[in-house]
Amino acid sequence: MAASESSEQRMLVNHLDLCPVEYCAIPNGGLRDKRTARTMVAEGLKKGMPDILIFDRPPDTKYIGTALEMKRSDGTPADVTPKQREKLAMLAARGWKTLIGYGYMDAAAKLKALGYPV
Repeated sequence: MAASESSEQRMLVNHLDLCPVEYCAIPNGGLRDKRTARTMVAEGLKKGMPDILIFDRPPDTKYIGTALEMKRSDGTPADVTPKQREKLAMLAARGWKTLIGYGYMDAAAKLKALGYPV
């Protein structure tokens, strides 16, 4: 059985912390009580936003940043929800490079291929 999406993302974040890139995670997933969920939505949380936003441009590209949706390493394109696809398309239309990383190794390889020092 593959590692959880959360553990795969934590491995990537540990790696990103060693790189000279500015990024943040979007806390859309996870279980929380209804009151906390309502508060987060009222504060601007948007369903379907990608898991990680990298604010540095990928080197030698036209993109303004990179939006990365994480999935488990044994995931498939079917695991990406329609709302996630919608948000990735919205960001792509605004000049972001959008990626789906199937586990830590796949995500790191895709970021490296873009020229990030991963």
